[in-house]
Amino acid sequence: FFKPDTSGIHNSLNLNFYPESPDINSWTAGLFDVYLNDTDGTRIYHQLGPNFELNFATTTIGARFTDYAEILRPKDFIGVISNTRYDYENWQIDFSNNTSQTASIRASYRQGRALNLVPTRGALPYVANTSRVDISFFWRPIERLQIQNTYFLTELENRNSDTKIFTNEIFRSNWNYQFTKELSLRFITQYDKTDSGPATRLEDNENLNFDLLLRYVINPWSAFYVGYNSNQSNFDIVEMEGERELVVANELRQDGDQIFVKFSYLFQR
Repeated sequence: FFKPDTSGIHNSLNLNFYPESPDINSWTAGLFDVYLNDTDGTRIYHQLGPNFELNFATTTIGARFTDYAEILRPKDFIGVISNTRYDYENWQIDFSNNTSQTASIRASYRQGRALNLVPTRGALPYVANTSRVDISFFWRPIERLQIQNTYFLTELENRNSDTKIFTNEIFRSNWNYQFTKELSLRFITQYDKTDSGPATRLEDNENLNFDLLLRYVINPWSAFYVGYNSNQSNFDIVEMEGERELVVANELRQDGDQIFVKFSYLFQR
């Protein structure tokens, strides 16, 4: 967690144990502590929580609980007239497995509360219920090809009425192919969708991006790049009463294309 014009300390303490067991390689108990102060020395953020992890031969299972205290100042959010403290907490479970030599998976689930910084217009931030799912799958079907697929799902809703604030989904696929030691090709696509509810000022948002990069490495300090980027979104520019306005569209529209070439070379004496 970072903010401009702040100072703080990140503390982490972990105790590792290696039992004489044929099943468990090790287990870890830890504590994570973070705090931030502004330039006046006022504490504006504090995060504290224990964590626990079990490590088997090819599988890791972990759990953590985190307690937060966050201070919003008048300059942080319009409408906040004095320093206001928000307390919230969440818990998370993690799982990873690399039994296969060509594939591995990581997953986590988080549930609890978070600070809603996108309330309806004119409303102040408040603590809301939240949940998050992260899934990552790595696959190497052949020696030269690596594929990394990632999925994120985040939901936020009011604590009392269960009214949805927003749901956000992100899917990212990263493909890397190594032709030779010097020549490689990378392709990344990302789909991002936000469904807003009645308890937020956010609008429905949908975005699809493609990124292609060809790289030739001359030496560790010199390389040649050729790239292409394309983006689509559900926003459109329309003419209304002689002025151009950005409106939400019902489908994805092409809003950007870019081709670039980059060359870097280190001259040595």
